[in-house]
Amino acid sequence: MAPPSGPLIQVGSTLGRPPERPTPRKEFVGIPPDDAAFRWWLEFDCPPRRQQPWARLLLSGDALRTSRSLVGHADLDPAEHRQLQQRAELAQQQAADCAPCPANLFAHSTGTPSPIGCSGAIAYPLSAAADQALALSIEFVLRQRLGGPAVALLSLILDNQLRPERIAHLRHQTAPRFFESAQPLELALSTTVGDVALTTDHLWEVLLGFRVDPRYAAAAYVPYFDLLEGALAAAPHEVVGPLRDDRTVVGLRFLGNAYRLAAALKVDVVTLL
Repeated sequence: MAPPSGPLIQVGSTLGRPPERPTPRKEFVGIPPDDAAFRWWLEFDCPPRRQQPWARLLLSGDALRTSRSLVGHADLDPAEHRQLQQRAELAQQQAADCAPCPANLFAHSTGTPSPIGCSGAIAYPLSAAADQALALSIEFVLRQRLGGPAVALLSLILDNQLRPERIAHLRHQTAPRFFESAQPLELALSTTVGDVALTTDHLWEVLLGFRVDPRYAAAAYVPYFDLLEGALAAAPHEVVGPLRDDRTVVGLRFLGNAYRLAAALKVDVVTLL
């Protein structure tokens, strides 16, 4: 089949106007400001969330997964591991409720019971490899001349003339350090209104710090993460090899699974900077 001709993105027409734009999450959740991680979760109503402070559950779930990942490491500090296990106790107490939960993405993906498995975190700084992966997704659009749902998230950026001011500010901070690279990677797109210069900060801007309803997740975010998977699968091994094992890229791909599950369950996804 011959690739389509003409501009890659029909500005203002790819999605039409979805019922709601994703809106920034402004509520105070109670995560300590020195807890250096980008967090996400599915807004799924459940007994643990009704009975315990959500911030404590999030941090306890993280501690449990971190504690499990450190088992068997030669350089494991026993005192540090005991502290993690203590922080994980609250999550462990939710095991009976969390094990059968349909929003438990960690259990679905790994086959291992994981209390508070409807949430996750990606440690800062966000890696330079993740910037490269986002840039690969745009190069894939250009190479395959994709349109329609695959570029819906890019249309969101262009339709709203989004400026990545939040991310640009965070990228230049050093305490804490949010990004490994001081500068984003530059991108170029052909649209119905001409060529547009973007950077990977534009993509980070719509990926981080938003509440996204399930209709928007299905219409824009799931297609984007499918696009990212396609770009990684199509890239030469020497390019994509180092990216696949990168912690931020692994975390982003797992976030894509969170959006897929949220769309299926018809619940919001919240990403918290």
